[in-house]
Amino acid sequence: MMGERDYLIRRTFPKLRQIASERDVYLTEVDLRWGITEEESKTGKVVDICLREIDNSIPFFIGIIGNRYGWIPSLDDLSPETIENFSSINSYLEKHLSVTEMEVQYGVLERAEDLHAVFYIKSEKSQDIVDDPKKLSALKKAVRDNPKYPVFSYRDPEDLSSQVERDFLRLLDTLFPGGKLSQIDKRHIAQSSFMRGLSHAYVCNNMLFKELEDWLSSPSEPELCIIGKSGMGKSSLIANWVKVLSGKKLDLKIVCHFIGDGIGRESAADVLYLISEELNGDDKPVLLILDGLDRLIDSDDSKQLRWLPSLPLGSKILFTVTPDDRCTFAINKRAANIYKLQALEHSKRELFLYQYLSLFGKRLPKDLTERIVSDERMKNPFLLKTLLDELLRFGHFNQLADKVDWYLNGKTAMDFFIQIIKEYENDYDSESKTIVEPVLSLLAVSMNGISETDILSLTGITRLELSQLYASLLPQLFVYEGSICYSNRAFKDSVICRYNLSGADCFEVNENSGSRVHWWMSNEEIAIRQSIISLFSEKLSTLSIPDGRVVQEIAFQYYVLQDDLGLLDFIRPIGITGCLLSSGGMGLLLRCWQWFIYECDYSFDEYIIDEVFSAEQVEDLLKLANFAYTFFNDRPFALKVYNLSIDLIGESDADISQMILDRISKITSNG
Repeated sequence: MMGERDYLIRRTFPKLRQIASERDVYLTEVDLRWGITEEESKTGKVVDICLREIDNSIPFFIGIIGNRYGWIPSLDDLSPETIENFSSINSYLEKHLSVTEMEVQYGVLERAEDLHAVFYIKSEKSQDIVDDPKKLSALKKAVRDNPKYPVFSYRDPEDLSSQVERDFLRLLDTLFPGGKLSQIDKRHIAQSSFMRGLSHAYVCNNMLFKELEDWLSSPSEPELCIIGKSGMGKSSLIANWVKVLSGKKLDLKIVCHFIGDGIGRESAADVLYLISEELNGDDKPVLLILDGLDRLIDSDDSKQLRWLPSLPLGSKILFTVTPDDRCTFAINKRAANIYKLQALEHSKRELFLYQYLSLFGKRLPKDLTERIVSDERMKNPFLLKTLLDELLRFGHFNQLADKVDWYLNGKTAMDFFIQIIKEYENDYDSESKTIVEPVLSLLAVSMNGISETDILSLTGITRLELSQLYASLLPQLFVYEGSICYSNRAFKDSVICRYNLSGADCFEVNENSGSRVHWWMSNEEIAIRQSIISLFSEKLSTLSIPDGRVVQEIAFQYYVLQDDLGLLDFIRPIGITGCLLSSGGMGLLLRCWQWFIYECDYSFDEYIIDEVFSAEQVEDLLKLANFAYTFFNDRPFALKVYNLSIDLIGESDADISQMILDRISKITSNG
């Protein structure tokens, strides 16, 4: 089977990734056999990770069955955690199933829900040695007899590759028939993904839900703002309440937006554009929900909220924000109702602990429960949930007391998270190889997260090593457009502290002067950031159309490395700037040009000096002209670009030419 795997990994999947990317779909193949020695494969760790990865990959599954039945583990080969986490394991062991058949049964044949699954069985005419003919024959028969999913035979790696490509393209056409996704569609997917993550294992607070229902039904209270510190559960509350509302018939159209997709920063202009597209001029009253006003980029008085759109009569607005954010002043001026999320009292911590563990069929002794809920840090629901998640993955019940003491050793939330990071280091690092620091540091310095494939390339660790760590990190992570990001700022800050990273943020400004902040960076951090630029630049060079996330990541890294020449050379091509302006990177580009103009003495003329443009670039040129005029009042540059665009269009498009002439007239009259 190594021939088939090698062919798919090296040839087939890179091609399919490129095809998928043209529709803004991100393909990541998960094959834990690739790069793993035979000795490593015969361990309980691999069984546990394989089944976890199947759960993470559902509803997609490709089953390839060759002429070897595979390794049959015994009870002694598996860890107690594996037995506890997967209820089917005991029956698999009793039937003496191989790991391959466990994957097939667990991943597809025993599942009731509909999947996108397909099987490929190697032709029996091949000369491969069969290790267990009877069991292998029974497995193939079970697969062929399944009534739901297609099964094909293949002769060799090339034949398998062509069939996988055929079936993947059919699936792509089924799920994403419209070709390239719009920016709105991509953000909808990201928002839905974030909401799904928040809805997992949620402990409902009926009192808070009632407060929201009462406000929604009140005709005299148009606005409500929920204020609470980070980790108090604002986003989880919103996500799960919206989930409840979606099952009801309402007279209001729900427009819910998690600013920065719950993980990053976002400009007011980008937020306004996205919610305006969803409103679409509809006259129906709206329930507009804006979660995370504290994640708005603080520029051009965006925190004053004057940019909010006018809504139809009878509409309502729900905000969430942290208590120390400047948006709270604007909220008070708007006379919005205020609901302050309170820290969990002792009794509510105990109730939360009991309810959350009950979701997994677990409970703790009274003395251990008291030890946990008595720690004042556990008044924060996110910290309490994080601790419980760590205890759930710990398999030695008789050592839980020591483990709780380990995690609670310290006084601050950061102390708590650093203890968790140290536990990861104890679990996954060895004397010969460090795994945790390279992965956590890489995620911490990226702007938009890093894909599994890129993590492997940049760190040099194996897929097995990454999968083991990833399974433990899941409560702290969020997958956004194929990239892995931190889901919580407090955990990310703890990583930054633990590994002496700068925490450089292009949206951070000096409070006194308004200028950009300058950061000290270690040589190790500089090397990480430069490696990201190198890898993403190589990736960009293979694309016929620039990818927004790739372009933003490169620009971000140049900015925080304070490499003004490298950044200017990168964004100077009009297609790159056009990509930033159309892919949610307006806030980043704004920061870049504030730096260029006010500190480096560059001008927008850098774009057009000694450059030759074509009519195909007019759209991007117009975006740039609008940007320069709107944010920097650069009237002369805007007029130059508008006149250049008219010359490029000529008589080929009278409507666009007239639109440009109208803009010229407007700018001239305003001047």
